Amino acid sequence: SFRRGSVPPCASMATLDELDAQLRTAAKLLDGGASIIRDVGLNSQTNIRRIAEALVLVFEIQQEIYAVRPDLSPDFLRPPE
Repeated sequence: SFRRGSVPPCASMATLDELDAQLRTAAKLLDGGASIIRDVGLNSQTNIRRIAEALVLVFEIQQEIYAVRPDLSPDFLRPPE
């Protein structure tokens, strides 16, 4: 059984590849949401700032992934050879 504070069994099967893919998708969706907010004028300044803050958090997690798995880092973040 699952105890609070422990890792559920299914979580141990996840990989950094999967997490990176999910975060890339999340970033694309958030970016698209910002464009829609701008287009419909839904409190644009405040809500686009909120999306930007969410993107920063996603990018911070991705940086942790790339520190462990540099092979997952996008080409534009890799140092020139």
